[in-house]
Amino acid sequence: MNRNILLLSIFVFLDAMIVHAEPEYFSSDSVGLEIERINKYRLDEFEFVLEVESSGNRVTKRLLQDGDERMRWELVHDNEGLKKEELEYDKKILSIRTEYDRKGNRTLEEIYTDGQLTEKKTFNYSRRGIDFAEAFDNAGKKLYTDEYDIAPSGRLRSVRRIFPSGRIDVKHYVFAENKMVGEWEYIEGKIILSEYNSRGKLIRKETWDKDTLENITESIFNEETGAIISERERDLVNKTSTERTYDNTGNVISEKLTGSSGIPAEVSYTWENNRRIGMRKKSEIGVEEWKYFYGPDGKLEREEYYRRGFLEMRTVYKGEDSWYEEILRNEEVFVKVYYEKNKKVREEFIQDNEVIRTRDYK
Repeated sequence: MNRNILLLSIFVFLDAMIVHAEPEYFSSDSVGLEIERINKYRLDEFEFVLEVESSGNRVTKRLLQDGDERMRWELVHDNEGLKKEELEYDKKILSIRTEYDRKGNRTLEEIYTDGQLTEKKTFNYSRRGIDFAEAFDNAGKKLYTDEYDIAPSGRLRSVRRIFPSGRIDVKHYVFAENKMVGEWEYIEGKIILSEYNSRGKLIRKETWDKDTLENITESIFNEETGAIISERERDLVNKTSTERTYDNTGNVISEKLTGSSGIPAEVSYTWENNRRIGMRKKSEIGVEEWKYFYGPDGKLEREEYYRRGFLEMRTVYKGEDSWYEEILRNEEVFVKVYYEKNKKVREEFIQDNEVIRTRDYK
């Protein structure tokens, strides 16, 4: 009896250690970067949280935004611990599936749209490294070929994308002190120049059409923390610009939008516990304001839109893809619109708090 109890205890211990390891949590950003390890009780302090869980030969990373899964990565290893397969999900729908050889090289990449296979890419290698890749659609029709230029050191210098039509796009990489500091791209007749800082953050991007500079984006980052401080986008063709400033956690707190008329619109944002609770916009049409209300679980429950101080619309969320809108006149509801699975399904027209007419869209 004692021996059986001992064996059972060992099996339970191994099962807990190997198969059911407790998840780890990290504060994160919109792309899933591990910023700081945090305890589970602090999850509601951050808008983005990365959950990392190991189970057997599989490691699963979930990027949570306000508690809801935004992205998921599943990494599968073989029995020797070598990377074998990786799956990427966008809002729980498979978007990319990748296979690897025993050297860790990609051999196959599948691209999915709305859960359906749309592109399959095979990779081919030589002694110097990756040589070329061929992409096909789900019917086997060739989409393009990528040719890779590898330096003697093994560093990637450029990629040429060749289409069946004969069109060629090029991306060239610039390195300094073993870090990528720039990119030069030629895509459909346009040239895109990108510059990066020592942390790999994009600090300047230019788009050219032949000899004409069309767009410029410039960003300033904190040298110590790497957090973004401000950003400016200029569209020189349409003569518009957008300027943004950010708080210490990377949340945008103000925007200045200037259109072709030259009259700026100023937008300010209010945050609480890394959740946006308010937005105020001042433009040539007056002052507009949005207010956001959250439930105990941190999920957005309701938002209200005000114009010149009067409530004009209220949106109430019933789930991820279901909600209804109340449109107000003189602060009284006169139209109510229902949505299910992101589609309008019903309208109600209201007078003196009573429904006088309906319209169904099912």
